[in-house]
Amino acid sequence: DYRPLIRDANNFVLDEQTQQAPHLMPPPFLVDVDGNPHPSRFQRLVPGRENCREEQLIPQMGVTSSGLNQVLSQQVSPLDSMIQRLQQEQDQRRSGEAGHSNTNRIGRGKKKFLISLTLII
Repeated sequence: DYRPLIRDANNFVLDEQTQQAPHLMPPPFLVDVDGNPHPSRFQRLVPGRENCREEQLIPQMGVTSSGLNQVLSQQVSPLDSMIQRLQQEQDQRRSGEAGHSNTNRIGRGKKKFLISLTLII
């Protein structure tokens, strides 16, 4: 899968469509020359998909405006959705804190550090 890559404001490389770092993206689905996915027995040959359940090996397909088949979405693991939700909550807290004055700045620094530690664990 050769998707275009972009750089964000911090100069990190991201996938253009998903805005994720390439090494954090799920393994791609195997497709034939027409864009149709191969059966699940071949999908299991992709590193990272060896032990996936049957429903995780069948992508949801759609047709683009140019008439080509394209994978619409891949199964999102519960862990990935929890991480995304925690990141959104942390971003909301940070944007709320940015609106306050700079008083008690040291205490807020400790709080951000603790939030970061809980996300790592």
